[in-house]
Amino acid sequence: MVTRPAAPGHLLKLLARGAVAGMAVIVLCSYARLLPAGHWQGDEFGMLHAIQRVGIRYPFDRMVGAEVTGRSPRPLSEILDWAYMRTAMVVGRPLIPEILGLLWFIAVVLAVAIPALRRDGRGVATGLTLLALALMLREPGEAFYWPVGACAYVPMIGAVIGATVLLRGPLRSSSDLWRLAALQIVAACSNEIGATVALAWSGLATALTWRRPVARLPLIVPGIVGAVICGLTWFGRMQDASEVWAHTPYANATGASLLGALPILGRIFLNGPALVSGLAPNMWIGSAMLLAGVVLFARGSDNPAPDRRLAFAWGGAMILGAWLSIAAALRAFGMYCCQRHTTVQETLVLLSVATLAGLLPLALSRTRAVLLACGMAFLLNVRADGLRQSAAAIPAIEQVRAQNWAALKSPGSTVRFIASHGTPVANGNGLHEGIFHRGDPSTPWDAQAILNGFGKDMVTVVVP
Repeated sequence: MVTRPAAPGHLLKLLARGAVAGMAVIVLCSYARLLPAGHWQGDEFGMLHAIQRVGIRYPFDRMVGAEVTGRSPRPLSEILDWAYMRTAMVVGRPLIPEILGLLWFIAVVLAVAIPALRRDGRGVATGLTLLALALMLREPGEAFYWPVGACAYVPMIGAVIGATVLLRGPLRSSSDLWRLAALQIVAACSNEIGATVALAWSGLATALTWRRPVARLPLIVPGIVGAVICGLTWFGRMQDASEVWAHTPYANATGASLLGALPILGRIFLNGPALVSGLAPNMWIGSAMLLAGVVLFARGSDNPAPDRRLAFAWGGAMILGAWLSIAAALRAFGMYCCQRHTTVQETLVLLSVATLAGLLPLALSRTRAVLLACGMAFLLNVRADGLRQSAAAIPAIEQVRAQNWAALKSPGSTVRFIASHGTPVANGNGLHEGIFHRGDPSTPWDAQAILNGFGKDMVTVVVP
């Protein structure tokens, strides 16, 4: 049997895809080498104390809002938190790079490996590229380098990227639909933003395909999971006025928060200049960069077309998820917060553009792939100084971490705790500086968590 040689055009296309995937892997490795610069905040110490008190009941208590643990209806992330903290307690080390590495691996599996299981195996380069771009958004520290934040947001980001990759092509079988549903359920069980996206997706997908012969159950199940989690969040944490940090017209005001979230969402769409140079959003430059993103992520004219209605539903669900999460922050805190939320919102906007751009068939796919690889290289170069500074700080961070852990485990009722060094990419732990006593009403919550977690009576927090 004689094997026909591949056409030159096909080889060039494979080389272009390889350039994109290769550049994405370089970006991922550049950021992954900073995993040892990750950090604990007060939340980990608070969880340590809570798990010491309630043990294996911790994830369930968080779901129902027990007095010991508070309410956080995030089934997957709370189980991950419990498993991580229990392992750290047994091993006797904080295991920061280990847990972050595991979560990043899960994100790669969700974003790349699961979509690649479909029959045509397409999307590997796209999944890697979208994950790399999510890392290169303005401030990845809280979402990717803080263990508690990463347990909630890294699997969710991987899952929505995987769903985006699937929906940029045709769903040819019920297995593809269930694969998509599984990714959306992972996102919903990770945090309330993912639950909002899953709920919005089910509603939009069901409405847009109402008269079409489409399997309904894979479209509906993620929405049911999302609705339960959103309901628990609304009737629980969203009714708690104690989290209001700024007494503005948005605090506990649903209508004002929904309206106030619209201009913030618009700024995220036009945030291209800030991604490149740290400049304030500019309508004209931002619009040009948004258009460039549409062109770069448009599908090749020779690639199979996605299902238009399902793609519209997914793009719309992610835009709705970003908008509602901004409004939820305004309502709950009275202000736009926080860094990890911004990272997820910017990722959802990026993915909505990638999804809707996949509906447009454009020629010159090889040229556009090379331009996309060059764009990632340019963004990586812009961030090179921050990456180098963060990598250079790792030995000092690891030394301080070892000193802190030894001091916390030592006998005695007092401890000196050195706050971790802040880095341009991975941040620091932002602890309050000073001398604090357990049970003192003036002791800030993070210092109180350190004292409770290790049974100390006084802590001296030093910020280098």
